[in-house]
Amino acid sequence: TGGYADSDIIQAADGNWVMLLSTGPGEPPQRLFAATSSDGLTWKVDQTPLTSATVNALDPTAIQIGPKSWRVYYAQSPKATPFAGHRLMVGTLTR
Repeated sequence: TGGYADSDIIQAADGNWVMLLSTGPGEPPQRLFAATSSDGLTWKVDQTPLTSATVNALDPTAIQIGPKSWRVYYAQSPKATPFAGHRLMVGTLTR
Protein backbone atom coordinates (compact mmCIF):
# COMPACT_ATOMS: atom_id res chain seq x y z
CA THR A 1 0.00 0.00 0.00
CA GLY A 2 1.29 3.42 -0.92
CA GLY A 3 4.01 2.19 -3.28
CA TYR A 4 4.46 0.99 -6.84
CA ALA A 5 4.30 -2.47 -8.38
CA ASP A 6 4.13 -4.29 -11.72
CA SER A 7 7.10 -2.54 -13.34
CA ASP A 8 8.28 -2.90 -16.94
CA ILE A 9 11.53 -1.18 -17.96
CA ILE A 10 12.14 -0.06 -21.54
CA GLN A 11 15.15 1.64 -23.11
CA ALA A 12 14.16 5.09 -24.42
CA ALA A 13 17.55 5.87 -26.02
CA ASP A 14 21.20 5.22 -25.27
CA GLY A 15 21.61 6.04 -21.59
CA ASN A 16 17.91 6.81 -21.01
CA TRP A 17 15.32 4.50 -19.53
CA VAL A 18 11.57 4.57 -18.93
CA MET A 19 9.80 2.41 -16.36
CA LEU A 20 6.07 1.79 -16.49
CA LEU A 21 4.54 0.94 -13.13
CA SER A 22 1.25 0.86 -11.30
CA THR A 23 0.25 1.82 -7.82
CA GLY A 24 -0.27 -1.04 -5.37
CA PRO A 25 -3.58 -2.86 -5.07
CA GLY A 26 -4.21 -1.72 -1.48
CA GLU A 27 -5.68 1.66 -2.48
CA PRO A 28 -7.93 1.42 -5.55
CA PRO A 29 -7.97 2.59 -8.14
CA GLN A 30 -4.63 1.30 -9.33
CA ARG A 31 -3.15 3.73 -11.86
CA LEU A 32 -0.24 3.62 -14.28
CA PHE A 33 2.73 5.99 -14.03
CA ALA A 34 6.01 6.47 -15.91
CA ALA A 35 9.43 6.95 -14.32
CA THR A 36 12.66 7.98 -16.04
CA SER A 37 16.34 7.25 -15.37
CA SER A 38 19.66 8.01 -16.99
CA ASP A 39 21.54 5.19 -15.23
CA GLY A 40 18.87 2.51 -14.66
CA LEU A 41 19.38 2.78 -10.89
CA THR A 42 18.00 6.16 -9.83
CA TRP A 43 14.43 6.85 -10.94
CA LYS A 44 12.17 9.90 -11.02
CA VAL A 45 8.44 9.10 -11.11
CA ASP A 46 6.29 11.51 -13.11
CA GLN A 47 3.44 12.32 -10.70
CA THR A 48 0.95 12.76 -13.57
CA PRO A 49 -0.85 9.40 -13.98
CA LEU A 50 -1.07 7.81 -17.42
CA THR A 51 -4.53 6.39 -16.69
CA SER A 52 -7.85 7.61 -15.33
CA ALA A 53 -8.99 7.33 -11.70
CA THR A 54 -12.32 5.86 -12.85
CA VAL A 55 -10.91 2.33 -13.39
CA ASN A 56 -8.04 0.13 -12.15
CA ALA A 57 -5.01 -0.16 -14.46
CA LEU A 58 -2.23 -2.65 -13.74
CA ASP A 59 0.46 -4.97 -15.11
CA PRO A 60 1.86 -2.77 -17.92
CA THR A 61 4.22 -4.08 -20.58
CA ALA A 62 5.55 -2.25 -23.63
CA ILE A 63 6.98 -2.93 -27.10
CA GLN A 64 8.86 -0.25 -29.03
CA ILE A 65 7.08 0.71 -32.27
CA GLY A 66 9.13 3.77 -33.21
CA PRO A 67 12.15 5.85 -32.14
CA LYS A 68 10.20 7.53 -29.31
CA SER A 69 7.00 5.49 -29.07
CA TRP A 70 5.89 2.22 -27.49
CA ARG A 71 2.74 0.12 -27.66
CA VAL A 72 1.63 -0.42 -24.06
CA TYR A 73 -0.56 -3.33 -22.99
CA TYR A 74 -2.14 -3.42 -19.53
CA ALA A 75 -5.03 -4.92 -17.59
CA GLN A 76 -8.05 -2.82 -16.63
CA SER A 77 -10.84 -3.61 -14.19
CA PRO A 78 -13.80 -1.69 -12.76
CA LYS A 79 -12.91 0.62 -9.86
CA ALA A 80 -15.48 -1.01 -7.57
CA THR A 81 -14.27 -4.56 -8.30
CA PRO A 82 -10.47 -4.44 -8.71
CA PHE A 83 -10.01 -8.22 -8.66
CA ALA A 84 -12.66 -9.15 -11.24
CA GLY A 85 -13.82 -8.20 -14.72
CA HIS A 86 -10.35 -7.62 -16.20
CA ARG A 87 -9.94 -6.52 -19.81
CA LEU A 88 -6.79 -6.21 -21.89
CA MET A 89 -6.15 -2.63 -22.95
CA VAL A 90 -3.69 -1.11 -25.40
CA GLY A 91 -2.33 2.42 -25.75
CA THR A 92 0.66 4.32 -27.12
CA LEU A 93 3.33 5.99 -25.00
CA THR A 94 5.43 8.71 -26.62
CA ARG A 95 8.40 10.47 -25.06
